[in-house]
Amino acid sequence: VVINGECDPVTHEPMVKFINCVADGDKHGGAIRANNLVINNKSKTVGEYGTAFTNCTAKWGGAISINGNAVDIEGAVFQNCFSRAEAGAVYHDNDTSSSSTEIRNCDFEACYTKSDARYSYGGALATKAMTLTVEYCIFTDCYALSSGGAINHGAEKDNRNKTEIRNTTFVGCSTTGSNNSYGYGGSVYTQAKAVEITDSDFTNSTAYNHGGALYCQSSDGTSNTTITDTTFENCSVKRTDGRGGAICARNKAVTLAGSTSIKSSSAPGFSGAVHMDTDDNGNNKSLVLNITGNTQITGCYANQGGAIYLKSSVTLNLTGSPEFTRNGYTTLNGATVDAAQGACIYLAEGGRINLSGSPKFSR
Repeated sequence: VVINGECDPVTHEPMVKFINCVADGDKHGGAIRANNLVINNKSKTVGEYGTAFTNCTAKWGGAISINGNAVDIEGAVFQNCFSRAEAGAVYHDNDTSSSSTEIRNCDFEACYTKSDARYSYGGALATKAMTLTVEYCIFTDCYALSSGGAINHGAEKDNRNKTEIRNTTFVGCSTTGSNNSYGYGGSVYTQAKAVEITDSDFTNSTAYNHGGALYCQSSDGTSNTTITDTTFENCSVKRTDGRGGAICARNKAVTLAGSTSIKSSSAPGFSGAVHMDTDDNGNNKSLVLNITGNTQITGCYANQGGAIYLKSSVTLNLTGSPEFTRNGYTTLNGATVDAAQGACIYLAEGGRINLSGSPKFSR
């Protein structure tokens, strides 16, 4: 299926519209169910959309469900679309070695999944494809019960090849699950081996369990998440022993680079900003957190590890000129509350810090 959308030059409204489309029962794709899909936009201007999906719903993929190798969507807006299982707006159900999902210059507004929490993945987008690319997109007030309030890459499909997010904004996205099994990655949940996030912003992202903005995991313990020139602000987790107010990484190395900034983020339990964890058996203990460039972590709070909590022999490398400012305390009911352990950094047994730059720590 190929759709050639166009933005009206006078009203600046999309000229191709799908409104109130419904797929009943266990059906896929409220508006479109197809093998492969390409949506083009005649205007290549960022912020101008040629195709719109509004109030579309289905069990799988509220607006779109694709089961072939390729999804390529450019210049589309999705508003108030929801699913009764996975993917409030776009669902790509193909995990073959050549499968790919590409989303560019799209706007997702108030899209969500509304189902039993076990299957509530990806408030806006859920894909099992080997690679996912998201560029110049906006996700606003999207939510899911289980994982990935805006994006879920690889639900129940470990070790996808790559998740790449560039120049994209997430505002007010969340996972709302209310027990220990659900509520991961308020904006993004990924099981890709390589994760690259560049020039993006996460604001007011919330998860019930772990990873207020981002939750990433892998089973091989050798994969990497690299975050460059990206901002996380006012991100949080709700569970009493929740982890990673902004970022929670499980069995993955993480690098924060460039001018990445984590501000005013919090977790009641562990790591107001970044949490590093191994698998349930304590394997893959040789994980590394690299913080370099001009990265700043400011005003973050958790009971243990105000900014960072490193578990099970994780190594922290500090290079360049990172700054840690005003971490490890918060105000509740007018009173100052301090972190119980590690106002800035908590190193579990066997943890290690290597200093080779000029990091700055200040209260």
